[in-house]
Amino acid sequence: MSDRNECIPRPRVATARLRPAGARTLRPWLAPLILAATLLAGCAPGSRQGPILEPQDEYPEFTLEAQTEAQRRLEERLASERVADLRDTTPPAEWIAYAYHGLLLDANRELIEMDEKTIGLMQRSMFEMLREEAEPGEAEVDMGELFATEQLDEQLDAKATMIVRAAALSELLEQANEALRERLEWRHRLISASAHHVVYWEDYGLSPAAQALIERFRLRRHTLWPPPDSAYVRNCRDAGVPIPPDWPDARWISQGTLNFTFISQGLSAEVFAYHDPNEPGACIALPRKSGNSISLLGIICQSDRTGKACFWDNLSAAGTRLTGANVTLDINTIQNGSNLAENCTGCHRGYNVFMIHPGTALQLPMPYDTNPQVRYTPMGQSHWSNPGPLALPAPQPGQASCVACHEIADTSPGYCARLRDAATTTMPPPGGSSAAGWPAPAGSLFRQHIDFLRARCP
Repeated sequence: MSDRNECIPRPRVATARLRPAGARTLRPWLAPLILAATLLAGCAPGSRQGPILEPQDEYPEFTLEAQTEAQRRLEERLASERVADLRDTTPPAEWIAYAYHGLLLDANRELIEMDEKTIGLMQRSMFEMLREEAEPGEAEVDMGELFATEQLDEQLDAKATMIVRAAALSELLEQANEALRERLEWRHRLISASAHHVVYWEDYGLSPAAQALIERFRLRRHTLWPPPDSAYVRNCRDAGVPIPPDWPDARWISQGTLNFTFISQGLSAEVFAYHDPNEPGACIALPRKSGNSISLLGIICQSDRTGKACFWDNLSAAGTRLTGANVTLDINTIQNGSNLAENCTGCHRGYNVFMIHPGTALQLPMPYDTNPQVRYTPMGQSHWSNPGPLALPAPQPGQASCVACHEIADTSPGYCARLRDAATTTMPPPGGSSAAGWPAPAGSLFRQHIDFLRARCP
């Protein structure tokens, strides 16, 4: 018997998964993610018979009633932690804390309305942060007039100002130190994508004054945000990824509803799955609704054979959110992994791409194969990646491992937020009073690993 109280994974068994009444079967080595993160602990060392030495491959159903209660606890915790006057005490350049299906949220998880005024505040704030780190005479100082509100307002309209400043910030971030670039570059991409939507670039031409500024400061002339790559679907197909049908389509099969959605407070969710008979793997669509109207609809498909995964969202090529009770999505024209502004791999990381909580509609039966033969690789942009598993220390005597039955990937701000949500609501199953906590209370079996994860998270 191991004194580390860790689960010993069994070999993969190539058999169909069965779902007994009241339970959903899980492959023993499945490394699922929790809706928007990761399973924090799949097995606990304590039971009536002592430590559990094998991972759980069956979980009790996470009922809709239990999901509703978990969501209530999560929202109660978020309300208690809400920071008053958050945006008054945070530089506008760092207002964005989370990006979620095209929505930008602050650290209170409240929606940021990205209008011309807000984008202008963020761009000027980002320039000031870059200038503070610059030496006299560097480009950050030289470009000061581009961010002096009075001067640009005299020469350019608000839309042209956003375009010129977006181009300038792209140049300045390339020259910034690594730490500052890491803090700001992902936010700049999101701000630029929002500016693209506000400007409607396809119908907007730069004035001679704006073009003159771009030439004078030797800024690279480009659109604020690229259109979807027309080859993305073909590249996904060539990589063995099943290509999803358009939406709606009878081949999308409902798997049931979700009442626990972490970020999408106030929206109901329903899980749909697609299986390509010629390409093993799975596609999952997760429409979130307000009443009967779809507000958010992300689609992810993963190859069982290659582990490659592809992403789509209900955004038009121009960045317009496609919503409504009868919304239709053309998989060849909506935004995809080639040009989505947010980095989907900030949360979608681990052995497989999907965010699955055991015992819910997201835990799919065969033939939907969500656990690839090789660790998943995202099909997206150059800065997208699926980092390797995080190496947690060996549990001390009396402590349990948070990675005994699944891995936890290396951290990111979005991933850390989901880890915390999981630790305070559902992990280890069944959650509730048995949740690990963040921080873990004294005497918790998971305190060592929770403390380690908290130290890794910003």
